[in-house]
Amino acid sequence: MEGFRCPIQTAAQNQPQSPALLSNDGSLTYQQLASYIEDAARRLSKQGIKANDTVIIPSASSWQIIVILFALWRLKAITCLIPARLPETQLQFLKSQFKGDVHFISSSQTDFLTKGLSFQNLTDDLAADLSSQRFDFVFDQPATVILTSGTTGIPKLVCHTIGNHFWNAKGSNENILLRMNDGWLLSLPLHHVSGLGILFRCFLAGARIFLPDADEKPIDVLLRSKEITHVSLVSTQFKRLLEDKQATVRLKALKAILLGGGTIPTELVKQARQYNLALYLTYGLTEAASQVATTVDPRQPYQVKPLLHREVKISPSGEIFVRGETLFQGYLQNGRLQRPFDEEGWFATNDLGEMDRDGNLRIIGRKDHMFISGGENIYPEEIEAALLRQESILEAIIFSQEDEEFGLIPIALLKFKKGYHISRGELRKALQNQLLPFKIPKKFFLLPDENLFTLDKECRKRLWLRWQKDQIKYQEIL
Repeated sequence: MEGFRCPIQTAAQNQPQSPALLSNDGSLTYQQLASYIEDAARRLSKQGIKANDTVIIPSASSWQIIVILFALWRLKAITCLIPARLPETQLQFLKSQFKGDVHFISSSQTDFLTKGLSFQNLTDDLAADLSSQRFDFVFDQPATVILTSGTTGIPKLVCHTIGNHFWNAKGSNENILLRMNDGWLLSLPLHHVSGLGILFRCFLAGARIFLPDADEKPIDVLLRSKEITHVSLVSTQFKRLLEDKQATVRLKALKAILLGGGTIPTELVKQARQYNLALYLTYGLTEAASQVATTVDPRQPYQVKPLLHREVKISPSGEIFVRGETLFQGYLQNGRLQRPFDEEGWFATNDLGEMDRDGNLRIIGRKDHMFISGGENIYPEEIEAALLRQESILEAIIFSQEDEEFGLIPIALLKFKKGYHISRGELRKALQNQLLPFKIPKKFFLLPDENLFTLDKECRKRLWLRWQKDQIKYQEIL
């Protein structure tokens, strides 16, 4: 069966002393990392974990979790990373979905499985011995189950093979140059497919991964560490960085800023071009193992084309369909794999978009976000982008609300920048030159102070559910 050699072993052989992981605690070379993984695989095997077992792990961006992940994949086990504070009811639901043996690795077990391993105590002789052992992955080997929010509040379980992650990383690296001495900040959690994407991209390239401490913000690491050359951000993070002069200087030194996760205001792209930042816009989804289409040349950020090893087409209704070697195997439901593909292998993303004659992809919005107001189609993302162009607004999200006259009307949930508070009349006036009258929200509400979302699809769904249930009282802007 076709496959590939573990990229960490390849790097350990070709560049044994090159750093693989960096943190405040020190660093691990590729030779050390390969040996740690081999050691952890032996310990896990002694614990009774075997091929096709499912292992649930609370997510943490730590070197220990990375070691355990690759050790489990060597044993051909399936990993399911979950948020650290997943409610007990959801954890029990998750466990009920798997067939076969299911294991749970707690924080204390993580420490036990990596006991005796550190950044200092491994001898070169032991590292050389362990990293010389060859291990190959098989492309169709089941590898991960990733939770993604469903519109009903019940999470979907997205199943990938190790090959899905390999081809996604390979296509990305063929578009964004990543070299041995480059460093990518692990700014996204590992229970998200984008976090796993950083691991595979860096290890395939023999590059470095920068790990923030548990209580440290990834952005602070970016500002402190001069060796970071690549970073993945969502628009809210990027917007805040552009408002900081020190951060802007740091952004100018980066080789690549991969920006995705939801609505990307045009004003942010304009600012990036003014500063000559290496900005790459990307469209992706969990089901496609992360990236689908990405900017080819940062001097032309809107030239967003499908990457290699995946295909994109637009249906007559405007929906984006994807297929290829990065596409997931299906959704896990009650121990069975549900494969939501048509006869030609296409997956309907529920995203709306269009492609120009040059093959550039433009995202319009979500099919399940679109609603009709007085006979007119409303795309929330268009209104959000207009709101985010206002100097006073930090975050914005549009929902629909029932209305006797129009059926549904758009309402806005906003978070202002510090020191700003704009009235409803001023907000509506500011939008008049950007939106048709029926698209201008009739009501505006303040988001709670807590940071509920970053405008990605997952957080939008969670916030929508909380809004529908009216568990949070929102203050109306008058």
